[in-house]
Amino acid sequence: MILLKKTGFTLAETLITLVIIGVVAALTVPTMIVRYQKEQTVTKLKKAYSTLAQTTSRAIADNGPIKTWEIGTTSSEENLRIFFEQYIRPYISVMGEGTTYEQGGWNRKHYLLNGNSINNSANDIRYYLNDGTSLTIEQITNNETRIRIKIDIDINGEKKPNQVGKDIFGVFYYTYYPERPNVVGKF
Repeated sequence: MILLKKTGFTLAETLITLVIIGVVAALTVPTMIVRYQKEQTVTKLKKAYSTLAQTTSRAIADNGPIKTWEIGTTSSEENLRIFFEQYIRPYISVMGEGTTYEQGGWNRKHYLLNGNSINNSANDIRYYLNDGTSLTIEQITNNETRIRIKIDIDINGEKKPNQVGKDIFGVFYYTYYPERPNVVGKF
């Protein structure tokens, strides 16, 4: 008579294997998620920057060097609108706009990485692009010795975290800056 020997895993062996797989997954999945989110942020930022760089190149071709652009010497919503309408809007697809200061309160806060909120100007204007990106435009002047336009790119629009360095990144257009002449006329 021949006896057949049954082979297989015991319940204890199976449970130990599942625990090991669970521990490895718990250690690697968060790292993979963070890496994926960083890659998404970099991709979106590169796309937004490329869009603004192409817009700037086309505006320079049509309007001359940035240092000759008429920006105005005072920070005002009117100057920002004129700047945007003349130098940006003809070359970019915009689906809407708003101001950052409406009816006596901020309509959305921005934060630094340390959690402190950013004091925005009442003259800032926000433009929403078709891809979900928003651009917040602010004119920064210092007693007519530095004239520049700052554009904050929020790669995910109204979605959180609205933190500089995570989903908000800034670029500048410099038209007058005697202390740093190497940046004048640059984007």
